[in-house]
Amino acid sequence: MQIKLKFRDAFRSYVKSNFDAELGQLPPSRTSKLMTRFYVRAIQGVITPALVPKDEDDFENCVIDAKDDCGVDFLSRADGMVLLIQAKFRGYGASEKPDEVSHFCDLLRRLHPDTGGDFPKNQRLLEALSDIDWENDLSKCSTSPWGVPAREFAPGSIRGLPSILLFLVLSLIAVN
Repeated sequence: MQIKLKFRDAFRSYVKSNFDAELGQLPPSRTSKLMTRFYVRAIQGVITPALVPKDEDDFENCVIDAKDDCGVDFLSRADGMVLLIQAKFRGYGASEKPDEVSHFCDLLRRLHPDTGGDFPKNQRLLEALSDIDWENDLSKCSTSPWGVPAREFAPGSIRGLPSILLFLVLSLIAVN
């Protein structure tokens, strides 16, 4: 809970100082996009700095969030690791629907070249996916701010995926 409060306060301060707005004044879609950027820079940039581009243009190329993104808001690859983030802004006390969590857990099936052909993908996503070495890259998938425990997930029969993927599932923000 303490981490959630610190993140919430830091995010609120980031929005206020950079956009001269309160969280409640912004539409949820805009808040989610800002939360993704803040989380990537402030948290992932510390945990796995190689996966967070320092150059602003390179960072922008990692932001996938748009029509036909297959549920990917941010995707970067470096040093044999792939970072996939989906962010959902939700109000205080709101919880995620099981189908939303399930949809995220099915992300790799939608993205993998052997199983994802029926899912429309925007150009930025296609370009990012073309850089993934599906046979060797370690995938680290993060949801933010879904409040379910971290767990290991065996992707099953999708050829070319590592046998076990670590899903870092975060419960970080619940802001009114």
